[in-house]
Amino acid sequence: MKKLLIALAVLLVIILGSPAVIGSVAEDAVQDNLGWVAGQAGEGEVDVTVESYEKGWFSSTIRYRLGVSDGQLQAALLDLTELLESDALPALVIETKLDHGVLPLSTLKPGLGSAFSTITLDTRDNEYTLPGTVVSQIGFGGQVDSVYALEAGTADIGESRIDWAAGLVEVSASPSSGRVIVNIDSDGLVVTEIDGSDSEMTVGKITISADQEPSAAGFYIGTTDFRFESIEAQEAGVDLFSFGPLDFSGTSVARDELMDVDLSMSMDFAEAPMVGDVKFVMQLAMNGFDGVALESLSETLSAVDDSLPPDAMYVMVEDDLMTIFETGFVVDMSELDVDMDLGRSDNSLSITVPPMEPGFTWPAVLQAMTADANVSVPATLMDMAIAMNPQVNAAIASGILQRNGDNYEMAAQYEKGLVTVNGAPFPLPFALPADPGS
Repeated sequence: MKKLLIALAVLLVIILGSPAVIGSVAEDAVQDNLGWVAGQAGEGEVDVTVESYEKGWFSSTIRYRLGVSDGQLQAALLDLTELLESDALPALVIETKLDHGVLPLSTLKPGLGSAFSTITLDTRDNEYTLPGTVVSQIGFGGQVDSVYALEAGTADIGESRIDWAAGLVEVSASPSSGRVIVNIDSDGLVVTEIDGSDSEMTVGKITISADQEPSAAGFYIGTTDFRFESIEAQEAGVDLFSFGPLDFSGTSVARDELMDVDLSMSMDFAEAPMVGDVKFVMQLAMNGFDGVALESLSETLSAVDDSLPPDAMYVMVEDDLMTIFETGFVVDMSELDVDMDLGRSDNSLSITVPPMEPGFTWPAVLQAMTADANVSVPATLMDMAIAMNPQVNAAIASGILQRNGDNYEMAAQYEKGLVTVNGAPFPLPFALPADPGS
């Protein structure tokens, strides 16, 4: 009996004491995720601070502030400040209630507990609280599975009124593995200018999904897909443009330190000016790229100031470019096709750069690389272009474009500094860069 009482007492201590322990661990898991998000955004770009923390026995409340101090995220938020008519750089304020229950299994799902978060955009002048609540389940390994159910609503921001339909956002993030899974499903929105211009843009159903994780070499790989059902714009009752659906799909895989990427995109335009209905299709493969250098190059270019002189920009990306070209790569755009009321244009382009010796020169790359290009332009479109600009006819007169049925076509090859177009050689010295940085 004594042993049974001791066992029951120990069990009681565990039951009553576990919420505080779980709460501390759950708080650490949330902090780990926020710290990981800041790290993924870029060193020095995102600052995460705890504004307040109220620790309870069965639940705790934490208020975080995410400030953006540098990089491309800051540039995006600066654009947002103009829309919000604010001079201050916005910050995200996340208030989270951690419900750590009596036992880890209190939510009937193994884990450290649940989190309920509200998100506010703070511009110092005003606060904009996002409608709805983010509900998260925190796993034992620190993984957080979050669901944000957006109810239909409306809001006035600056000189615009936004009416949005219901939507659902699901995010699963694991700091330990680095894997992120995102699914977004929205029934669309309408943006109306309330400044008297009587303009309106309507975005139809939106679906986005992504599954990304770091490779063994450190760069991210995975899948990304999104679809915009339609996007339409009107002004004073007159249709400005209408396109959709827009579909995009991307897949990247790792081969040791190399990355292979496959991209596809299709887009429909309704009643495009002068050419009527248009369907655009692209298929692009990029194989054998140095994954770390390519990811670094992309991050540098996305954050660089557009006003920076080309030579200064080249200095910033030179090391990554040299690494990419030393490794070699293949770019194959197998489809770049446009189907119009005026006819169909089928185009393709492939470029192969073999591995280069360390310390190579750019003229050496031009001597080593090969390329093929095929272009097809509807004759009706060429006739229209010539009528608008007679100098376009020079492409036909010089043999660059040759008539074949209802289209003008070009087949071009490049090898060892020589371009051949429709069987006629064209020397390339005029196309060589004046210096490596140009």
